[in-house]
Amino acid sequence: MTLQEELNLSYYQTVAVLDEAHAVWLVRHSESGKFFVKKVLASYNADIYRTLQVCPVPHMPRIVEAAEKDGALILIEEYLSGQTLQELLEQGHVFSPEEIRGFTSQLARILQNLHAFHPPIIHRDVKPSNIILSPDGFIKLLDLDAAKYMRADEERDTRLIGTPGYAAPEQYGFGASGIPTDIYAVGMVMKDLLNASSEPAAPACRYLQAVMERCTRLDPAQRYPDTEALLRDLTQPLPVPQPAPAPFPVRQPSDSSSTQKAAASWQRFLPPGFRSLKILPMLLSTLGYYSLFRVCLDFTFEEGIHYNTPISVFRVLLILGFLAMIALDANYLGIQDRLKISQLKWPVRILMLIVLNVFLFGFIVFLISQILEKVFA
Repeated sequence: MTLQEELNLSYYQTVAVLDEAHAVWLVRHSESGKFFVKKVLASYNADIYRTLQVCPVPHMPRIVEAAEKDGALILIEEYLSGQTLQELLEQGHVFSPEEIRGFTSQLARILQNLHAFHPPIIHRDVKPSNIILSPDGFIKLLDLDAAKYMRADEERDTRLIGTPGYAAPEQYGFGASGIPTDIYAVGMVMKDLLNASSEPAAPACRYLQAVMERCTRLDPAQRYPDTEALLRDLTQPLPVPQPAPAPFPVRQPSDSSSTQKAAASWQRFLPPGFRSLKILPMLLSTLGYYSLFRVCLDFTFEEGIHYNTPISVFRVLLILGFLAMIALDANYLGIQDRLKISQLKWPVRILMLIVLNVFLFGFIVFLISQILEKVFA
Protein backbone atom coordinates (compact mmCIF):
# COMPACT_ATOMS: atom_id res chain seq x y z
CA MET A 1 0.00 0.00 0.00
CA THR A 2 1.39 3.39 -0.98
CA LEU A 3 1.37 6.44 1.27
CA GLN A 4 -1.25 8.05 -0.97
CA GLU A 5 -3.53 5.00 -0.69
CA GLU A 6 -3.05 4.97 3.08
CA LEU A 7 -3.94 8.66 3.25
CA ASN A 8 -7.02 8.16 1.09
CA LEU A 9 -8.28 5.31 3.30
CA SER A 10 -7.77 7.38 6.45
CA TYR A 11 -10.68 9.65 5.46
CA TYR A 12 -13.21 6.81 5.87
CA GLN A 13 -14.58 6.40 9.39
CA THR A 14 -16.49 3.27 10.42
CA VAL A 15 -20.19 3.90 11.14
CA ALA A 16 -21.67 0.39 11.43
CA VAL A 17 -20.95 -3.27 10.81
CA LEU A 18 -22.88 -4.61 7.81
CA ASP A 19 -21.53 -8.16 7.75
CA GLU A 20 -18.94 -9.05 10.39
CA ALA A 21 -18.38 -12.59 9.07
CA HIS A 22 -17.39 -11.27 5.66
CA ALA A 23 -15.62 -8.13 6.93
CA VAL A 24 -18.01 -5.55 5.50
CA TRP A 25 -18.58 -2.14 7.16
CA LEU A 26 -20.55 1.02 6.49
CA VAL A 27 -18.13 3.97 6.48
CA ARG A 28 -18.46 7.72 6.11
CA HIS A 29 -16.05 10.06 4.35
CA SER A 30 -14.96 12.65 6.89
CA GLU A 31 -14.91 15.56 4.42
CA SER A 32 -17.76 14.90 1.99
CA GLY A 33 -20.03 13.24 4.57
CA LYS A 34 -21.03 10.58 2.02
CA PHE A 35 -21.51 6.93 2.97
CA PHE A 36 -19.56 4.07 1.41
CA VAL A 37 -19.00 0.35 1.94
CA LYS A 38 -15.64 -0.91 3.12
CA LYS A 39 -14.56 -4.51 2.47
CA VAL A 40 -11.46 -6.45 3.37
CA LEU A 41 -10.95 -9.43 1.05
CA ALA A 42 -8.58 -12.31 1.74
CA SER A 43 -9.29 -14.01 -1.60
CA TYR A 44 -9.51 -11.73 -4.60
CA ASN A 45 -8.34 -10.79 -8.09
CA ALA A 46 -6.86 -7.32 -7.72
CA ASP A 47 -6.63 -6.76 -11.49
CA ILE A 48 -10.43 -7.07 -11.86
CA TYR A 49 -11.09 -4.46 -9.18
CA ARG A 50 -8.53 -2.06 -10.61
CA THR A 51 -10.00 -2.52 -14.09
CA LEU A 52 -13.49 -1.74 -12.84
CA GLN A 53 -12.18 1.21 -10.82
CA VAL A 54 -11.00 2.77 -14.08
CA CYS A 55 -13.91 1.48 -16.22
CA PRO A 56 -16.97 1.22 -13.94
CA VAL A 57 -19.93 -0.91 -15.04
CA PRO A 58 -23.39 0.72 -14.88
CA HIS A 59 -25.66 -0.60 -12.12
CA MET A 60 -22.74 -2.01 -10.12
CA PRO A 61 -21.16 -0.29 -7.10
CA ARG A 62 -18.47 2.13 -8.20
CA ILE A 63 -15.08 1.25 -6.75
CA VAL A 64 -13.56 4.33 -5.07
CA GLU A 65 -10.42 2.85 -3.50
CA ALA A 66 -8.62 -0.49 -3.92
CA ALA A 67 -5.41 -1.02 -1.96
CA GLU A 68 -3.50 -4.17 -0.96
CA LYS A 69 -2.08 -4.59 2.51
CA ASP A 70 -0.68 -7.68 4.29
CA GLY A 71 -2.10 -10.11 1.75
CA ALA A 72 -5.60 -8.56 1.79
CA LEU A 73 -7.42 -6.17 -0.50
CA ILE A 74 -9.09 -3.16 1.13
CA LEU A 75 -11.99 -1.86 -0.97
CA ILE A 76 -14.09 1.28 -0.67
CA GLU A 77 -17.24 0.98 -2.78
CA GLU A 78 -20.26 3.13 -3.51
CA TYR A 79 -23.09 2.52 -1.03
CA LEU A 80 -26.30 1.43 -2.77
CA SER A 81 -29.61 1.66 -0.93
CA GLY A 82 -32.53 -0.69 -1.44
CA GLN A 83 -33.63 -4.24 -0.67
CA THR A 84 -32.04 -7.39 -2.02
CA LEU A 85 -34.18 -9.81 -4.00
CA GLN A 86 -33.44 -12.34 -1.25
CA GLU A 87 -35.05 -10.05 1.33
CA LEU A 88 -38.09 -9.54 -0.90
CA LEU A 89 -38.45 -13.31 -1.36
CA GLU A 90 -38.20 -13.89 2.40
CA GLN A 91 -40.86 -11.22 2.97
CA GLY A 92 -43.23 -13.11 0.65
CA HIS A 93 -43.22 -10.55 -2.14
CA VAL A 94 -45.23 -11.70 -5.17
CA PHE A 95 -43.65 -10.96 -8.56
CA SER A 96 -45.64 -10.35 -11.74
CA PRO A 97 -44.44 -11.85 -15.06
CA GLU A 98 -43.48 -8.34 -16.23
CA GLU A 99 -41.40 -7.79 -13.09
CA ILE A 100 -39.62 -11.12 -13.54
CA ARG A 101 -38.91 -10.38 -17.18
CA GLY A 102 -37.77 -6.83 -16.35
CA PHE A 103 -35.43 -7.80 -13.51
CA THR A 104 -33.92 -10.65 -15.51
CA SER A 105 -33.36 -8.39 -18.53
CA GLN A 106 -31.63 -5.76 -16.37
CA LEU A 107 -29.43 -8.44 -14.80
CA ALA A 108 -28.49 -9.80 -18.23
CA ARG A 109 -27.47 -6.31 -19.41
CA ILE A 110 -25.21 -5.80 -16.38
CA LEU A 111 -23.50 -9.13 -17.09
CA GLN A 112 -23.29 -8.21 -20.77
CA ASN A 113 -21.14 -5.22 -19.79
CA LEU A 114 -18.91 -7.43 -17.64
CA HIS A 115 -18.56 -9.98 -20.44
CA ALA A 116 -17.61 -7.20 -22.89
CA PHE A 117 -14.16 -6.74 -21.29
CA HIS A 118 -11.13 -8.37 -22.93
CA PRO A 119 -10.88 -10.98 -21.61
CA PRO A 120 -14.48 -11.24 -20.31
CA ILE A 121 -15.05 -10.90 -16.57
CA ILE A 122 -17.19 -13.75 -15.21
CA HIS A 123 -19.07 -12.82 -12.04
CA ARG A 124 -19.57 -16.42 -10.77
CA ASP A 125 -21.75 -15.44 -7.77
CA VAL A 126 -25.03 -14.14 -9.18
CA LYS A 127 -27.74 -14.83 -6.58
CA PRO A 128 -30.72 -12.97 -5.03
CA SER A 129 -28.71 -11.76 -2.02
CA ASN A 130 -26.24 -10.05 -4.38
CA ILE A 131 -28.97 -8.23 -6.32
CA ILE A 132 -30.39 -5.00 -4.89
CA LEU A 133 -33.66 -3.44 -6.03
CA SER A 134 -33.06 0.29 -5.66
CA PRO A 135 -35.83 2.81 -4.92
CA ASP A 136 -35.77 3.96 -8.58
CA GLY A 137 -36.85 0.48 -9.72
CA PHE A 138 -33.49 -0.58 -11.18
CA ILE A 139 -31.54 -3.57 -9.96
CA LYS A 140 -27.87 -3.40 -8.97
CA LEU A 141 -25.44 -6.32 -8.99
CA LEU A 142 -23.04 -6.57 -6.04
CA ASP A 143 -20.02 -8.59 -4.92
CA LEU A 144 -17.19 -9.42 -7.31
CA ASP A 145 -15.35 -11.50 -4.70
CA ALA A 146 -15.63 -14.65 -6.83
CA ALA A 147 -15.08 -12.96 -10.19
CA LYS A 148 -12.39 -14.09 -12.61
CA TYR A 149 -11.20 -13.47 -16.14
CA MET A 150 -12.36 -16.06 -18.65
CA ARG A 151 -9.54 -17.98 -20.30
CA ALA A 152 -10.17 -19.88 -23.53
CA ASP A 153 -7.34 -22.37 -22.84
CA GLU A 154 -8.64 -23.33 -19.40
CA GLU A 155 -10.23 -26.78 -19.15
CA ARG A 156 -11.50 -26.50 -15.59
CA ASP A 157 -11.52 -24.03 -12.70
CA THR A 158 -8.43 -24.15 -10.53
CA ARG A 159 -10.38 -22.93 -7.50
CA LEU A 160 -13.81 -24.32 -6.67
CA ILE A 161 -16.07 -21.45 -5.65
CA GLY A 162 -19.73 -20.53 -5.80
CA THR A 163 -23.00 -20.53 -3.86
CA PRO A 164 -24.83 -23.89 -3.75
CA GLY A 165 -28.07 -23.68 -5.70
CA TYR A 166 -26.80 -20.93 -8.01
CA ALA A 167 -23.31 -22.09 -9.01
CA ALA A 168 -23.13 -23.95 -12.34
CA PRO A 169 -21.77 -27.53 -12.43
CA GLU A 170 -18.49 -26.34 -14.00
CA GLN A 171 -17.78 -24.36 -10.81
CA TYR A 172 -17.48 -27.67 -8.96
CA GLY A 173 -14.71 -29.07 -11.13
CA PHE A 174 -16.78 -30.25 -14.13
CA GLY A 175 -15.31 -27.65 -16.49
CA ALA A 176 -14.06 -24.08 -16.81
CA SER A 177 -16.19 -21.07 -15.89
CA GLY A 178 -17.32 -18.97 -18.83
CA ILE A 179 -20.18 -16.82 -20.01
CA PRO A 180 -22.67 -19.74 -19.76
CA THR A 181 -21.72 -19.98 -16.06
CA ASP A 182 -23.27 -16.58 -15.34
CA ILE A 183 -26.25 -17.44 -17.56
CA TYR A 184 -26.87 -20.55 -15.43
CA ALA A 185 -27.00 -18.35 -12.30
CA VAL A 186 -29.41 -15.94 -14.02
CA GLY A 187 -31.69 -18.90 -14.70
CA MET A 188 -31.58 -19.96 -11.05
CA VAL A 189 -32.54 -16.44 -9.97
CA MET A 190 -35.41 -16.59 -12.48
CA LYS A 191 -36.49 -19.88 -10.92
CA ASP A 192 -36.76 -18.26 -7.48
CA LEU A 193 -38.80 -15.38 -8.88
CA LEU A 194 -41.08 -17.71 -10.86
CA ASN A 195 -41.73 -19.74 -7.70
CA ALA A 196 -42.98 -16.48 -6.14
CA SER A 197 -44.98 -15.47 -9.21
CA SER A 198 -48.47 -13.98 -8.99
CA GLU A 199 -49.58 -15.94 -12.09
CA PRO A 200 -47.67 -19.25 -12.16
CA ALA A 201 -50.03 -20.82 -14.71
CA ALA A 202 -50.22 -17.79 -17.01
CA PRO A 203 -48.85 -18.13 -20.58
CA ALA A 204 -46.30 -15.39 -19.80
CA CYS A 205 -44.88 -17.40 -16.87
CA ARG A 206 -44.79 -20.59 -18.94
CA TYR A 207 -42.76 -18.70 -21.55
CA LEU A 208 -40.34 -17.43 -18.89
CA GLN A 209 -40.17 -20.96 -17.48
CA ALA A 210 -38.91 -22.18 -20.87
CA VAL A 211 -36.26 -19.43 -20.91
CA MET A 212 -35.19 -20.41 -17.39
CA GLU A 213 -34.92 -24.09 -18.32
CA ARG A 214 -32.60 -23.30 -21.21
CA CYS A 215 -30.44 -21.14 -18.93
CA THR A 216 -30.03 -23.92 -16.38
CA ARG A 217 -29.17 -26.90 -18.57
CA LEU A 218 -26.32 -28.98 -17.17
CA ASP A 219 -24.34 -28.89 -20.40
CA PRO A 220 -23.01 -25.32 -20.94
CA ALA A 221 -23.19 -25.85 -24.71
CA GLN A 222 -26.98 -26.25 -24.47
CA ARG A 223 -27.50 -22.99 -22.60
CA TYR A 224 -27.74 -19.55 -24.20
CA PRO A 225 -24.29 -18.88 -25.71
CA ASP A 226 -24.23 -15.29 -24.46
CA THR A 227 -26.37 -12.61 -22.82
CA GLU A 228 -27.30 -11.16 -26.22
CA ALA A 229 -29.09 -14.37 -27.16
CA LEU A 230 -30.77 -14.45 -23.75
CA LEU A 231 -31.94 -10.84 -24.13
CA ARG A 232 -33.45 -11.59 -27.53
CA ASP A 233 -35.83 -14.05 -25.89
CA LEU A 234 -36.43 -11.88 -22.83
CA THR A 235 -37.39 -8.84 -24.90
CA GLN A 236 -40.00 -10.73 -26.93
CA PRO A 237 -43.61 -9.69 -26.14
CA LEU A 238 -44.94 -11.95 -23.41
CA PRO A 239 -47.84 -14.21 -24.42
CA VAL A 240 -51.27 -13.11 -23.24
CA PRO A 241 -54.11 -15.43 -22.14
CA GLN A 242 -56.38 -16.49 -24.99
CA PRO A 243 -60.17 -16.49 -24.45
CA ALA A 244 -61.60 -19.91 -23.66
CA PRO A 245 -63.37 -21.58 -26.62
CA ALA A 246 -67.15 -21.33 -26.62
CA PRO A 247 -68.89 -24.60 -25.60
CA PHE A 248 -71.15 -24.30 -28.64
CA PRO A 249 -70.52 -22.84 -32.09
CA VAL A 250 -71.05 -19.09 -32.11
CA ARG A 251 -73.46 -18.05 -34.81
CA GLN A 252 -72.52 -15.03 -36.89
CA PRO A 253 -75.02 -12.15 -37.02
CA SER A 254 -77.50 -12.67 -39.82
CA ASP A 255 -79.77 -10.30 -41.69
CA SER A 256 -82.59 -11.19 -39.30
CA SER A 257 -80.53 -10.02 -36.30
CA SER A 258 -79.85 -6.74 -38.10
CA THR A 259 -83.57 -6.39 -38.65
CA GLN A 260 -84.17 -6.96 -34.93
CA LYS A 261 -81.67 -4.23 -34.07
CA ALA A 262 -83.39 -1.85 -36.47
CA ALA A 263 -86.75 -2.72 -34.92
CA ALA A 264 -85.38 -2.05 -31.44
CA SER A 265 -84.23 1.38 -32.57
CA TRP A 266 -87.76 2.55 -33.45
CA GLN A 267 -89.53 0.82 -30.54
CA ARG A 268 -88.13 3.38 -28.11
CA PHE A 269 -90.27 6.07 -29.82
CA LEU A 270 -93.50 4.20 -29.00
CA PRO A 271 -95.54 5.66 -26.11
CA PRO A 272 -94.98 4.24 -22.60
CA GLY A 273 -96.67 0.88 -22.23
CA PHE A 274 -96.18 -0.08 -25.90
CA ARG A 275 -92.37 -0.22 -26.15
CA SER A 276 -92.14 -3.87 -25.03
CA LEU A 277 -94.64 -4.97 -27.72
CA LYS A 278 -96.15 -7.38 -25.18
CA ILE A 279 -99.90 -7.97 -25.32
CA LEU A 280 -100.91 -7.49 -21.67
CA PRO A 281 -98.98 -4.21 -21.06
CA MET A 282 -100.32 -2.82 -24.35
CA LEU A 283 -103.94 -3.72 -23.42
CA LEU A 284 -103.64 -2.10 -19.98
CA SER A 285 -101.94 0.96 -21.47
CA THR A 286 -104.66 1.27 -24.12
CA LEU A 287 -107.29 1.20 -21.38
CA GLY A 288 -105.38 3.83 -19.39
CA TYR A 289 -104.85 6.17 -22.34
CA TYR A 290 -108.53 5.80 -23.33
CA SER A 291 -109.66 6.73 -19.80
CA LEU A 292 -107.31 9.74 -19.74
CA PHE A 293 -108.47 11.06 -23.10
CA ARG A 294 -112.11 10.40 -22.20
CA VAL A 295 -111.85 12.45 -18.97
CA CYS A 296 -110.02 15.32 -20.67
CA LEU A 297 -112.30 15.42 -23.71
CA ASP A 298 -115.42 15.38 -21.50
CA PHE A 299 -114.23 18.44 -19.59
CA THR A 300 -116.78 21.31 -19.69
CA PHE A 301 -117.11 24.77 -18.14
CA GLU A 302 -119.28 25.33 -15.12
CA GLU A 303 -122.64 26.92 -15.80
CA GLY A 304 -122.67 30.69 -15.47
CA ILE A 305 -118.94 31.08 -16.25
CA HIS A 306 -117.84 32.04 -19.75
CA TYR A 307 -114.34 32.05 -21.23
CA ASN A 308 -113.01 33.79 -24.30
CA THR A 309 -110.74 30.80 -25.00
CA PRO A 310 -112.48 27.88 -26.72
CA ILE A 311 -113.14 24.76 -24.63
CA SER A 312 -110.94 22.75 -27.01
CA VAL A 313 -107.81 24.61 -25.76
CA PHE A 314 -108.60 23.57 -22.17
CA ARG A 315 -108.87 19.95 -23.23
CA VAL A 316 -105.64 19.96 -25.25
CA LEU A 317 -103.67 21.53 -22.39
CA LEU A 318 -105.01 18.95 -19.94
CA ILE A 319 -104.06 16.08 -22.25
CA LEU A 320 -100.55 17.46 -22.82
CA GLY A 321 -100.04 17.98 -19.09
CA PHE A 322 -100.98 14.43 -18.17
CA LEU A 323 -98.88 13.01 -21.04
CA ALA A 324 -95.89 15.01 -19.78
CA MET A 325 -96.24 13.43 -16.33
CA ILE A 326 -96.55 9.94 -17.85
CA ALA A 327 -93.44 10.53 -19.97
CA LEU A 328 -91.48 11.62 -16.90
CA ASP A 329 -92.60 8.71 -14.73
CA ALA A 330 -91.94 6.14 -17.52
CA ASN A 331 -88.49 7.61 -18.38
CA TYR A 332 -89.62 8.18 -21.97
CA LEU A 333 -86.59 8.60 -24.30
CA GLY A 334 -84.35 8.57 -21.22
CA ILE A 335 -85.70 11.82 -19.76
CA GLN A 336 -84.83 10.69 -16.21
CA ASP A 337 -81.30 9.84 -17.36
CA ARG A 338 -80.86 13.28 -18.89
CA LEU A 339 -82.07 14.91 -15.66
CA LYS A 340 -79.72 12.59 -13.63
CA ILE A 341 -82.75 11.29 -11.71
CA SER A 342 -82.00 7.63 -12.51
CA GLN A 343 -78.63 7.92 -10.73
CA LEU A 344 -80.31 8.69 -7.39
CA LYS A 345 -81.07 6.03 -4.79
CA TRP A 346 -84.63 4.72 -5.07
CA PRO A 347 -86.20 6.58 -2.07
CA VAL A 348 -84.73 9.87 -3.25
CA ARG A 349 -85.67 9.09 -6.85
CA ILE A 350 -89.34 8.47 -5.93
CA LEU A 351 -89.46 11.67 -3.88
CA MET A 352 -87.93 13.62 -6.77
CA LEU A 353 -90.53 12.20 -9.22
CA ILE A 354 -93.37 13.19 -6.89
CA VAL A 355 -92.02 16.74 -6.63
CA LEU A 356 -91.64 17.00 -10.41
CA ASN A 357 -95.16 15.67 -11.00
CA VAL A 358 -96.59 18.26 -8.63
CA PHE A 359 -94.53 20.92 -10.37
CA LEU A 360 -95.78 19.87 -13.80
CA PHE A 361 -99.39 19.80 -12.67
CA GLY A 362 -98.98 23.22 -11.04
CA PHE A 363 -97.36 24.60 -14.17
CA ILE A 364 -100.28 23.40 -16.28
CA VAL A 365 -102.77 25.05 -13.95
CA PHE A 366 -100.74 28.26 -14.02
CA LEU A 367 -100.53 28.15 -17.81
CA ILE A 368 -104.27 27.69 -18.15
CA SER A 369 -104.99 30.54 -15.75
CA GLN A 370 -102.71 32.85 -17.72
CA ILE A 371 -104.05 31.93 -21.13
CA LEU A 372 -107.71 32.00 -20.28
CA GLU A 373 -109.65 35.07 -19.36
CA LYS A 374 -112.48 34.39 -17.04
CA VAL A 375 -115.51 36.55 -17.63
CA PHE A 376 -118.60 36.34 -15.43
CA ALA A 377 -121.91 36.63 -17.14
